[in-house]
Amino acid sequence: MVLVEDTFGKEHLERLMRVLRQEYLTPRSVADVPLLKSTDKFSGYRRGPFAMYALKEYVGAEKVNLALKRLLEKFDSGQPPLPTSLDLYAELKTVTPDSLQYLLKDLFEQNIFWKLKAEKIIATPTEEGKWNIKFEVTTKKEAIDKEGNVTEYPMNDFVEIAVYANSPEGELGELLYLKKHLKSGEQTIKITVSKEPDLAGIDPNRLLIDKDIYDNFIQIIGNIK
Repeated sequence: MVLVEDTFGKEHLERLMRVLRQEYLTPRSVADVPLLKSTDKFSGYRRGPFAMYALKEYVGAEKVNLALKRLLEKFDSGQPPLPTSLDLYAELKTVTPDSLQYLLKDLFEQNIFWKLKAEKIIATPTEEGKWNIKFEVTTKKEAIDKEGNVTEYPMNDFVEIAVYANSPEGELGELLYLKKHLKSGEQTIKITVSKEPDLAGIDPNRLLIDKDIYDNFIQIIGNIK
């Protein structure tokens, strides 16, 4: 994914990820083993890449590359013992800050799905020419085991919030705001942007696997002026 982005650009990568995500989100049983225990093709070519990409976006490419470099250095002889996914995971844990260890566990040790929804947004202009935004969202996190049993976990996760300016129909406008917020259940996020906003979204880059990706964005209808 990083190679695609570096070679062809961000837009091309986003198209590729949309194609990959379609298979991920097609009607299928969500009951499964965690990624670390999985050996099937779907996990190798869908769950695995999305988990690694999300981790890279959260902790940074340099840290993920460092983990991969250390793994290769430890097993550079090509002789047994050969590396396993647990060896990779151990290196990823060493480069992931304490504040994001929960995400590493969610991506690899559990079969986690998030429910992220944009509920309501109000934008009010200020005397200085800026806009104050109140963005209401709801969030939820569930683990689903291989038997289909669902366990809800406290949602205390960092999730990206984005605000966009007006744009031609069917396209995202100028990005006015993008920052990770710590989310917990129902929450109102207060943001100030420099231009009139048109659209807001939670997890706009689809870093977290959400079974319903069509309620993550909400358009500002009739800004309060």
